[in-house]
Order: sequence, then structure tokens, then C-alpha cells
Amino acid sequence: MELPLGSGKMRDFLRKIEDRSLPFTVRSDFTRYKYTKSIRAIAPFFELSSWSPPKHEEREISPRKRKPNLGTICPVAKYICPYTSIQTFPYTTTYSCVRNISLLNPLKRLGSIFNYNGGCVLGMSGSDCVAIACDLRLGVNNFTTVSTNFTKIFKINNHVYVGLTGLATDIQTLYELLRYRVNLYQIRQETEMDIDCFANMLSSILYANRFSPYFVNPIVVGFKIKNSIDGNGNKSCTYEPYLTAYDFIGAKCETNDFVVNGVTSEQLYGMCESLYIKDQDEQGLFETISQCLLSALDRDCISGWGAEVYVLTPDKITKKKLKARMD
Repeated sequence: MELPLGSGKMRDFLRKIEDRSLPFTVRSDFTRYKYTKSIRAIAPFFELSSWSPPKHEEREISPRKRKPNLGTICPVAKYICPYTSIQTFPYTTTYSCVRNISLLNPLKRLGSIFNYNGGCVLGMSGSDCVAIACDLRLGVNNFTTVSTNFTKIFKINNHVYVGLTGLATDIQTLYELLRYRVNLYQIRQETEMDIDCFANMLSSILYANRFSPYFVNPIVVGFKIKNSIDGNGNKSCTYEPYLTAYDFIGAKCETNDFVVNGVTSEQLYGMCESLYIKDQDEQGLFETISQCLLSALDRDCISGWGAEVYVLTPDKITKKKLKARMD
């Protein structure tokens, strides 16, 4: 079936793309409609108003002399509509939407870039303590295991830890940038960076790179230190557990119970909702976060191969390694 883009029934016809119920071909010919006019007619559907089509010399050409120019392919529409195959001719543009799984979005076919190396992190709060845990697997394209000792938890200072999941190269790059910023802050301010400042800095870094983002989903755990002075002039400080999670462009989600990120996040959410108990002590928090992580790893095939858990208290840090599924 063919339908010119200038037809008044075009909008109704294109609606059938959305429910993927009709294989069809839409053809626009320069002998009847200009190339730019044809693109703009279909642009509202593909949301391509910001994309300017290539310019061609406006002259008629014999259909026998038309040769396909497969190098001119719309770079946006293939991702807006996963069932779209676009070929551009000098004066003819063909839009084909076919119910064929081979035309699915390449990112959906290969999997998300965030899942390419696997991995997960989990943070959980207790009574005057906080814990963070991760698996140790580093994979490639979901199937190959490269390393079984790839940590995703990094120490910023004694009261701030960050967990990074996503693309392994971006994890290392972002951590080096964070370490540079933290050291520079410490030199200039002559004091350690508190967790509020670090959380805002991380959010700003991710948002500043939103157009070429780091493929990383971080979480930050630690203590928010509050200094106070009583009526006798004695100074004291309290340590309040702090948890926050981010998406890859820096949107924060603060909470007071637990945060998760990574390929196993759905399994972790279910286990944490079932096993989490508020205001646990140090030992109880370790048991809970360990059971949540190990149970989630048993339900995910691209995570595991061991795990490590950090339990933070105001005066000490405890690190423990766990044995997990090794297949």
C-alpha cells in the first residue's frame, strides 16, 4: 500500500504505526512534492522538527536515473519508532514500517548499555549505622564473565561512601573525577567534604554531562554530621544516616530506609521490602542487607560471583566478603 505524504488522510494512517497493526510503505516523490515538504509532513509524528533534512538540487530527474543513496538515513527516526526502516533517494524518501522483529530498536535488541557489564549496589540504614553492599562480577554483553573481583563501592572519606553501577569504563572515569574534586575541595577548604556537599557535587557533575552522559547509576551512603552546643557550652555532634540514589543525569532520590541501583534493582526492591526492619543495630543490619543481596543475586543471571558489604558506624568501618552464586 502506498500513500503520498500530502494526503489529508496521512495523520489517521500514521496513527496505525503506534499500535503496530499494519505493515505499510509511505512514499514521497519529488515530482509531486518537494523533499523538505515531505519530511516536515511526517516530522510531527517522528518528533523530528529539530532535524533538518539534507539539501538537494531542486530539479526533476527521470525515475530510471534514480539511484538509492543509502548513506543518507535519518539518525533519529529509527530510535523514535523501532519498527521504522528509512531509505533516502535523491528525490524519493521511503518510510517502511513492517511488523518484523529484525527491525526492532538496536538498543532493545542488544540490551541497555547500563546492563552491558552487569552489577548492582544496595544501601540500607539502621540505628546509628548504615551499610552498603555490591556484587563483584564484571561481565561483557551479559554472557561473558571477565572478572570476579570488580568492586563497585568507593570510599570518599570515613563518613561518605559511593556505589557506582553501569558501564565499567564510566564507573572508573567518574570515580577518578570525584576523587579529584574531593581532594581539591579538601586542599582549598582545609576540611573534609560532608555528605550533603558531596551528594550535590555528584548531581551537578552528572547533570552537566547530560548531553553526553556517564552511563552510571550511583548511590551515596554515609552520615550527616550535625554539630550542636548545649546550655553549658559543651559541643556535641550527632550522626544521622543518609541515603540517596541517582539516575544517570543526576536526579536525586533521598530516603531513610534503603536504596538500590543496577541490573538487579527489581529483585533487590522486592527482597528489601520483605526483609527490611527499621532501626536495626549493626549486626542486624549486616544480616539483613546480606540476605537481601544474596537472595536477589540468586534471581539474576548477570550478577553475583561474590559480594562485599561495608557497615559504617560513627567510630568504625567493617568490611566483609560474602560467597555468592558462581555460575
